[in-house]
Amino acid sequence: MRTMVSRLAISAGLLMLVAVGVANAQNCSSSIQACGCTINSAGAYTVDSDLTAAQGLTSRGSCIDVAAANVKLFTNGHNITGAGTGTGVGINLLSTAGSLFLAAAGPNSTYTTVSGWQYGMQSLADNVTSEGFYFTGNTTGVLIKDGDNNNLSCFGAYNNSVYGVWVRAGSGNQIDFGGAWNNGVAGVYLGCSGTGPSGQACTGSSHSPSGNFIFEVFSYPGPPPQSYGIAVEKGSKQNSIVDNFFLSNSVDDLFDGNTSGANVWHANKYATANQSFIQ
Repeated sequence: MRTMVSRLAISAGLLMLVAVGVANAQNCSSSIQACGCTINSAGAYTVDSDLTAAQGLTSRGSCIDVAAANVKLFTNGHNITGAGTGTGVGINLLSTAGSLFLAAAGPNSTYTTVSGWQYGMQSLADNVTSEGFYFTGNTTGVLIKDGDNNNLSCFGAYNNSVYGVWVRAGSGNQIDFGGAWNNGVAGVYLGCSGTGPSGQACTGSSHSPSGNFIFEVFSYPGPPPQSYGIAVEKGSKQNSIVDNFFLSNSVDDLFDGNTSGANVWHANKYATANQSFIQ
């Protein structure tokens, strides 16, 4: 009898957990106050409370999925915090989205910190403008994966275990006016490798990022140093890296796995680079 009661109690508990999961798999309202919702319609949305993974996640393991085009998302300085296990996505911009504007500023000069996720923000979308976010304590702060014409501006990406900003595929993306420091492998990385420059270009169905622009990004010197400031993988070409400031990275401040002329390096400030043509 006790065994049957225990089994019934466990089953009831599991049903409650499933019910919570279903409740969190819902459309976002215009006022977002908990993780676990998807934006499925165009319009303006505001985050009105701090969000945490403990509140529930979407079916894709995200705090917020953006699936619609023509969305404006204002996070109002509220933080978006993951479980700290290197899993899930804070803000997930899906390939069905596009023409998006994301702003992190809140009252009294507060900004949104996105931390504790595998990817603080992931973009598979085109034509995205994002400004004012801090990404820290993630595996990678920002991943642009097959997204074109993303503009990541006025950002901080620091103390992430692999990359601050990773452009894995896509073109016309612009990374500007931000800081990327004390990340495990690189502040900004262009290429397919998840572990840094390997001497190999993208293979299979993956294609190298090309035609991207990195402008006025900097790193703070000091421990713990990241291996590379800005690194461009072999096969990633026609990118422009201009007027950036990177010092005290443990391998190279600036790295290009390609031959001269493949990318434009101009007016950068640095101490070490792997190629003599880097300027």
